[in-house]
Amino acid sequence: MSAGEKRRRLAVGGICAARLFLLVVLAVVLAQPRAQDDQQSGAVRTGKDPAEQGPAGERSAAPPEILSEHPSGPFDRARLAEQKRRWKEALETYRSARQTAPDDPALLAGESRCLLRLDQFREALAAAEKAVAAARAPAAVSTEESAARGAATAASVTLGGEALVAYGEALIRAGELERAAEAFSRAVETTPSLAHAHLGLGRMMIARGDVEKGIAELQRAYEIAPDDPDVLFHYAGALAQRQDAAAVLSRYLELSEGEEEAQRESVRATIAFYRALGETPLWLLQEKPARSEIPIWPISKTPGVLDGYAMELKAPEKAAERGKRVKERKLRCLLDTGASGLFLSARAAEGIALRSLSQGALFGGGGTGRHQTSRGLIDSLSLGEVVFRNAAAIVASGNVDPLGRYDGILGADVLDSFRLTIDLRGRRLVLEDPEAAARSGARARGKGPSDRSPASSGAPPVRIWRIEGQLLVRVGLNGGKSALMMLDTGASRTVLGLAAASGLDGIGRRKRSARTYGFGGSLEKVEDIEGLSLSFAGLKPKSLSVVGIDLSSRSRLVGTEISGYLGLDVLRDLSLEFEPGLRGLSIRGR
Repeated sequence: MSAGEKRRRLAVGGICAARLFLLVVLAVVLAQPRAQDDQQSGAVRTGKDPAEQGPAGERSAAPPEILSEHPSGPFDRARLAEQKRRWKEALETYRSARQTAPDDPALLAGESRCLLRLDQFREALAAAEKAVAAARAPAAVSTEESAARGAATAASVTLGGEALVAYGEALIRAGELERAAEAFSRAVETTPSLAHAHLGLGRMMIARGDVEKGIAELQRAYEIAPDDPDVLFHYAGALAQRQDAAAVLSRYLELSEGEEEAQRESVRATIAFYRALGETPLWLLQEKPARSEIPIWPISKTPGVLDGYAMELKAPEKAAERGKRVKERKLRCLLDTGASGLFLSARAAEGIALRSLSQGALFGGGGTGRHQTSRGLIDSLSLGEVVFRNAAAIVASGNVDPLGRYDGILGADVLDSFRLTIDLRGRRLVLEDPEAAARSGARARGKGPSDRSPASSGAPPVRIWRIEGQLLVRVGLNGGKSALMMLDTGASRTVLGLAAASGLDGIGRRKRSARTYGFGGSLEKVEDIEGLSLSFAGLKPKSLSVVGIDLSSRSRLVGTEISGYLGLDVLRDLSLEFEPGLRGLSIRGR
């Protein structure tokens, strides 16, 4: 696979699509806000990073996979409970053992892992910080406890590395991806035999666009721990052959009893999709012009309120009779950087030549929180002069937009092989082939969007983190705090998570009394928030009025703390220029 194909496999065709796409597409109904979640506080940079304070210690502990079914001490009992994914039992056992060894880094790291699985990530981060600090000190574990570990000590897994891995995993969940990458990198340096060090580093490399290096780290993690469920889950998305990936995911299901059922159901749906699809390549570019410009137009429900931008795609109509000339059907789709892949309404799918392949479900939104879908394949899909073959689509059981203003949603990741410019001010989408530009020696002068205006405030490109299909950027909030927010051209207004709002000064909050709707039904815990000051790429809008939504469930499913979405109230006058692979973003305009 090329790097672009690997990015597309990881982002568009991967496991995340089934369980997360619904949470992504809820961006489109932001006037009637989105996902229904539980409240937690936001992620904020605080204090000195323990990973920067010096080398870790060298005492050893064993990975869970080597333990027998008859553990001899509390440490082994806790590890075995972890292996069986009995997180509460393992947590209680670690804490009990810490009564006699409160500063044992292995016990602290284990406690952090269990807390993280129970989604108590702040407590997990605190425990991991203590573990890192304790691993550096000449800390004492009781002789009795050390002896009780028995064969576990023979594994010689460096405690400092294990503590750093626990720290990195907690940092991912807290939304501190930059610090997480540093922690995993140090863990790989100090303890190259630790599978989860390579796993975490590989995930962060892929998230920041270093796909080839990231896949190599996932491969190394698999070589070390081929029966680790977490390794299997992420390694499957990096495999070139879908049937190999299906086999790895099947092994994951065998070993992940006790894992969240929504994730296991999504994995089963992915296996069914991979087996139905075979090795058919997805989203092949049949026609890839050097440069293509596609008009986009605003859509709204209320005059003066911009809800999003739509564009026109074309797909073959469903043929009424064999041999009859096939016509093209126009599909009006929302251009949504907050979405991944292609999502169609049932009505739109019924009118085009789409081969149904498998069934699945999406989780989140309103109503019951579970929504039946199907997956299918469109032989040919056109966007202006660009023509795709084998375009994969998720089909809803009903409408995508409650008002019927568009037929579907197209995520930006489908276009990541181009240099992609979303010129919202100029109402156009510009796609440029970087390979054609390289062959010609330069981009076409006077035509490319980079010739139109300088980047705002001379700011350098913004780093994009791609986590489970989400395009995340770091923004500054009131009081100098920072957080990850999703770049979302499908949202009419900026959203602030209630968790993040609870830690900010200078904002006003008012609960919304009117019923608010998302995909599939009504939502709860919605607020109107005034006075948000947000800094991003040199732009500093003041006193924003935003929507407050509880995003903790979304953050839990994605695996990192998402503090909100940057909507069109911030982006509407800008031109967003993405590097190929969506690795970075330059802002032009205002």
